[in-house]
Amino acid sequence: PRGVGGGFSPGNYRNEWIHQEKVLRGSGGYRGALHCSLDMERFVLALEVTRRGEVVGRRELLRTQPDEILYHHDFKDLLFKDGVITVTRRPPLQGALCVVSLEELLSSYTPPAP
Repeated sequence: PRGVGGGFSPGNYRNEWIHQEKVLRGSGGYRGALHCSLDMERFVLALEVTRRGEVVGRRELLRTQPDEILYHHDFKDLLFKDGVITVTRRPPLQGALCVVSLEELLSSYTPPAP
């Protein structure tokens, strides 16, 4: 994992990092990333899609207690094929954590208010 926040901040105890980031080949310049956020109360995994550095799609995929044993196997890889984004799981879990079309993710995104 590539660090974004760099450890727990004093008083807020929050850590954020990008588990994986990929160019979504054949998508017309989109990039996908699995963003992880960990604080004293929860772990959150989100799929984020950007184009030219701007967030154009985001979906929360997982929210658990802040214990790696609970979320470690829930996600592994970010794949893109035929316009569909798939987030796979680690064994022994089967199936995908998320399967969503790029078009659906983009059309359902509402940017946060400034």
